Amino acid sequence: MANFDSKISREKYVKCVIGQTYFLAGCGYAFSALLIPKLSKDSVLSDEAVAWIASSGILLRSFVGGLSLYLIDSIGRRGTIRLKTLLIAVGWIISSVSSNTGVFCTGRIITSLGLGFIADNVAYISETCSKHHISKTVSLAASYTTAGIVFSNLLQYYFSWKTSSFVIAIVSIVVLFQSYTIPETKYWYMMKSRRREAIMTTLWFEKTKSVQTIQEELNIIERTILSSQDTNLLKILCDSSLIKPLSIYVIIIITRIGTGYLIFVHYAATFFQDLNTKYNADNLTIFISFFNFAFTALYPTLIKICKQRNILIVSSTIMILVIGVANAYQIMFHTSTQPFSWIPVTCLFVYMTINVAFFDPTISIVLSELFPKSTQQYISILHYAIEYKLSLVYVFAFPATVAKYGIESLLWFFFVNSLVCFVVTIHFTSVGNNPSKYECITLFENDQGNPKKVDQRELLQSMIEEDNSN
Repeated sequence: MANFDSKISREKYVKCVIGQTYFLAGCGYAFSALLIPKLSKDSVLSDEAVAWIASSGILLRSFVGGLSLYLIDSIGRRGTIRLKTLLIAVGWIISSVSSNTGVFCTGRIITSLGLGFIADNVAYISETCSKHHISKTVSLAASYTTAGIVFSNLLQYYFSWKTSSFVIAIVSIVVLFQSYTIPETKYWYMMKSRRREAIMTTLWFEKTKSVQTIQEELNIIERTILSSQDTNLLKILCDSSLIKPLSIYVIIIITRIGTGYLIFVHYAATFFQDLNTKYNADNLTIFISFFNFAFTALYPTLIKICKQRNILIVSSTIMILVIGVANAYQIMFHTSTQPFSWIPVTCLFVYMTINVAFFDPTISIVLSELFPKSTQQYISILHYAIEYKLSLVYVFAFPATVAKYGIESLLWFFFVNSLVCFVVTIHFTSVGNNPSKYECITLFENDQGNPKKVDQRELLQSMIEEDNSN
């Protein structure tokens, strides 16, 4: 495994390797954005063919939730990372040597299977990184994803789709080799009663930590595991204290997908063409991907100074306003010559940038901090099960919907979802307290039936004292 001199250096390296899996996800999401217009120039594509080309990249990821949960417990968090990277690499290799659309889509489908395990990154990050680094690590996922989108779009812009697939396959192989240099989490080792390996993982991150301190930490983890052995997804969902927060969170997930980020990523150039703008759709696609990447780089700084709830409210408000202007423009100039075609383009730029750079990653951070660690993997699976299936439906339905109802129907759909998310955020959520290093929000009720706040510093101290007394 890779060697570094400090815990911070090791955590940064781990975050870099995990981030590269998000980079590969961005490459997969955006690959059809410029591909479809290219193929449409060579031959006439039906709406169904377009839908399959775009949705094949996320097809199987919608159905691997249960398998994902099984794999992270059986072969480990690190093992699942290796498996998904291998599947992504194999899928891109098949796509790069394909001679027809069928083989190409087969490669994309295999890639989508690997992308379905991206949700496991949350479990790995939460179990290896320091508490105060988790938010920053999750927020960096947006930067890596948008970087992958930029990379994929640039490859498609300058090279053929076969060459682009081959280059991404090479990158996937490099990430696969890097995944063999990171350790398994000590939490998983303790689940399997492998204390020696858990100690080695702890020493890999902090080689100067004393054996006594390590043993105390592992004893706490062991008790946590024993107390949650009977935990399962059904039991969590039926917990009365979680019904309200889970219901609110599910609504936010649904409206988050409905704001259209993934739809736009898969059909960016087609989207601009349907707006009847005078600007080159390919150039606009490249420009907006760079624009999104630049703003996502600002997010880790923003999250330090602003509350998460405030970010959600402000970003939702801006999204409502700009997509409302775009809708008004389409109504006014739908049947006439469009004199100011830059207006809908600018609105779409602002809308998608705010969505990608600020709104979407904040939701991901809420997931990582809102629920206790013992339930995070289950909540994460539920989250992505909903997100992946809705994304597949929306991406597949895009060509037929636009052909039948026009691009205006999609803009109104984005507007409604942004509005609902705004209302839910203001009236029903209480996120945004930015928990400290030693404090987390638990959603289990106390004696008065209200959510209680647990000071982890006091809990840790009491457990250490209990061990010493025993």
